Amino acid sequence: MRSNNVSAAIIGYLNRKNIKYFEVEGLNKQLLEFTRDLYKREPLPVFEQNYYHIISYLHYNSKIIGARFRFGSSILVVREDGVFFFTPNPDDFRNLIEEFSCLITELDLQQVTLLNVSKDWKERWKEDILQFKAEIIPRSREEVVYDVERLTALSGKSFAELRNTRNKLLSSESLGFVDVTDKNICAAISVLDRWQTFQGGRYIKKKGDKEKYVVEKLAECAKTDKNIKVQLATFEGVAQSLIIYFPIPNRPGWGEIYMVKGLNRRSEGGLHGISDASYLKIFSVFKENRIKWVNDGELGSELGTREHKLHFQPINFLQSFDITINL
Repeated sequence: MRSNNVSAAIIGYLNRKNIKYFEVEGLNKQLLEFTRDLYKREPLPVFEQNYYHIISYLHYNSKIIGARFRFGSSILVVREDGVFFFTPNPDDFRNLIEEFSCLITELDLQQVTLLNVSKDWKERWKEDILQFKAEIIPRSREEVVYDVERLTALSGKSFAELRNTRNKLLSSESLGFVDVTDKNICAAISVLDRWQTFQGGRYIKKKGDKEKYVVEKLAECAKTDKNIKVQLATFEGVAQSLIIYFPIPNRPGWGEIYMVKGLNRRSEGGLHGISDASYLKIFSVFKENRIKWVNDGELGSELGTREHKLHFQPINFLQSFDITINL
């Protein structure tokens, strides 16, 4: 089915079953309350489990629906290639399976996939998952968690290089940070384009168009939501880094670094140390706002990214999974 047909079929199904639902377009009170309920059992915040991710990255080329099923709540992601349940919060796994069975039969689906469930979620329902012979696919194997206090103090020999970067670019105020607005959104997108040209080709996932959509969506969101920061780092009037970060909703003491695109190579018009300085700026803002721990997303397989994140000396690594159920 084409995406429009899938959407119509899903809406029709929800109406026939008298399932309460709402379509997600942007931030509003309904979505805030829904996600608060959705993640109330999660002991630690997986990178994707927040409404900023839902309204931006997840929303790209998709229809997003929040629904309260008999088994519990879930975000539905409706795309041309099918229907996905994003981080469901079931009260009963058998009810969840029964709902999936109805969906598969009535909508003529091949399977149902659960996206971005946590390790705790997987362990909580492990026996049921094995019973129904579901396929468990690792999604994020090593989501990096940092200690903000440690990365603002920067004590010891191992942080000497970071201290030098902080003194050279931040303490000296050589590097300035400004919010992304309608007036400079083109400069923000140009940073993404330059990063993709010079550095993006080394990465396994090429997702430039989606990242532009995310930046535009979250910059629009930041106009009314002061918690999320979408900012440009400029040196001598030239934009060199684009950063997105926020306190994780409903998670006291936790923050997330959602995006850092720093142009580090002088030979390509960049600035040595710009990514490190961007991170240090984020850590300083988080400390001011009493954030203790930061999720920086997947460590990844690309050597440069791994080395860069590891030199901030993570204190923990979280995991998430996709689960495919064939009935």
